[in-house]
Amino acid sequence: MLLLIFLFQEKPKTPPSATSGTELTENVMENTKALFKDPNFRKLMMTFGIIFGTVNTYGTIVGILANKMGYSDDNASIFGAVFIIGGIVGSAILGTYVEVTRKYKVAMMIVAIIAIFGPIALLSTLYTGYVWPVCLAAFLLGFDLAILPVGIDFGVEMTYPIAEPVSTGLLMSTAQFFGIIMTVSCTALVAELEKPGCLYSQIALIVMAAIGLFFSIIVKEDLKRLKYEKSLAQSNEQGDQ
Repeated sequence: MLLLIFLFQEKPKTPPSATSGTELTENVMENTKALFKDPNFRKLMMTFGIIFGTVNTYGTIVGILANKMGYSDDNASIFGAVFIIGGIVGSAILGTYVEVTRKYKVAMMIVAIIAIFGPIALLSTLYTGYVWPVCLAAFLLGFDLAILPVGIDFGVEMTYPIAEPVSTGLLMSTAQFFGIIMTVSCTALVAELEKPGCLYSQIALIVMAAIGLFFSIIVKEDLKRLKYEKSLAQSNEQGDQ
């Protein structure tokens, strides 16, 4: 702690990139109001909030679903671990994809589609009574964790020059809001209705994911930070000439 206090700087002496040195440092409330007034960012909030909310929900209820469908606690632990592994792999793949192509909207739509078909695969395999098919479905569902790096980076690009913590904070708050509602609702359904509750909870999550897909389709891919970096690079090239 002492080393952190005395040796670490709050920020570097020079900005790490051209855009990081031009971010707005206005009052947080003013930046927040500006983002809420942006219809495109509101669409991103809905997509990110719903999809990441479903991910948080699965992280909580996958073990409960497995137990209600007759699987042991050990099996439920395996499903949870495979779910996390799928998230790591999905985040690496789609994170690299958007870093190379800058096609954030395509990546968001892919994640939303997986969020729709993942629950179908999970519920279908749970009825088989075998472990390995459920592991495959859990791995597929884990890919939805890729919404975290993709969505946050998309938000930063879209809202530039507003500071990153503001847009990221709003996205995460929206995800927490939806996540709490869906987790409580699905847990209650499963607890009260047993196996039928497993089915109804998955249907509810599929409907929510479909809404998330809708917003991912209509959101505009307005990459303001990337446009600024390109214009700055062109200006520097012209200045050198």
